[in-house]
Amino acid sequence: MVILETVRGLRHAGMAGPVSRTPAHCSAIGKLLMAHCADLEAMRATGMALTACTMHTITDWPRLAAELGRIRRQGVAVSHQEHVLGVIDIAMPIVGRRGPIAGVALSRTVDSAATQEAHAVHRQIVLAASAANGPSR
Repeated sequence: MVILETVRGLRHAGMAGPVSRTPAHCSAIGKLLMAHCADLEAMRATGMALTACTMHTITDWPRLAAELGRIRRQGVAVSHQEHVLGVIDIAMPIVGRRGPIAGVALSRTVDSAATQEAHAVHRQIVLAASAANGPSR
């Protein structure tokens, strides 16, 4: 997975950031896209290892499959220190004509509170980006 853009607020300038490339199963956006697009059985059959970015990363296929199922049902993915220690990411999909095409993540440190206002803004950004990609069918 390639991270195209990272935008930081002043309060999070010192927060550890992601590298430009990361295994998809370690991040909220990666798991979100895997849940909607990936052929998990084909990946598993190739013997692809689920490498750990941190001690919290999901590294076994049955647990990852269960997590991806939850993400498909709820429409939201969470990475609780799975990609970067001390960081929680919440991702929502940007939906195009044929389903999810990208994701937008809201990151915060584990010791900062998640506010309803931040989640509402996150949702509005995702809905606006989805609308710009045309109606889903």
